[in-house]
Amino acid sequence: MSFASYRELGFDTVLCVEGINDVSASQHFLRLLDLDQNVIVIPLGGSQFVNADRSHELAELKRLADNVAVLIDSEKHHEGEPLVRDREAFRGVCESLGIKCHVTKRRAFEHYMSDRAVKSTFGQSFRALDPYEDRATVSKVWAKNENWRIAQNMSHDEWTATDIGVFLQSLRRPDPR
Repeated sequence: MSFASYRELGFDTVLCVEGINDVSASQHFLRLLDLDQNVIVIPLGGSQFVNADRSHELAELKRLADNVAVLIDSEKHHEGEPLVRDREAFRGVCESLGIKCHVTKRRAFEHYMSDRAVKSTFGQSFRALDPYEDRATVSKVWAKNENWRIAQNMSHDEWTATDIGVFLQSLRRPDPR
């Protein structure tokens, strides 16, 4: 289906998320915000896309819709750490093209999953990740491709209170009436 077909169905915004594993969880959170009928989610293809050399590809995305937004992981190891050069440059390219770009405050998308939802999904022996924790150091951690399962167990309030929740809410288009 072409994006023009999606427009006819009511979609007016393209949201690019960093990886393929972020698509289903993002769609669920958009559903919680009643935005799933207006925002189509596509993956950027991972960190190889997140650098200053992608201005041409980002400009092409603007051809799909007037409203393009991007959500990428900060990959920070601790609070207050500056973004690595490629991610900062990517954000700058987005801004120069008029693309709304949000870089997560926490390390990555899966660091937003609540402890309650993680335990509800996988059992009491699992726990949520700390905001900047390295997944490799956690003895029992879920696969990234299971983020969507946890997302389905998160409440509206758990999600909307985060910086990603605020960003997704900002994608709401004003009512033309």
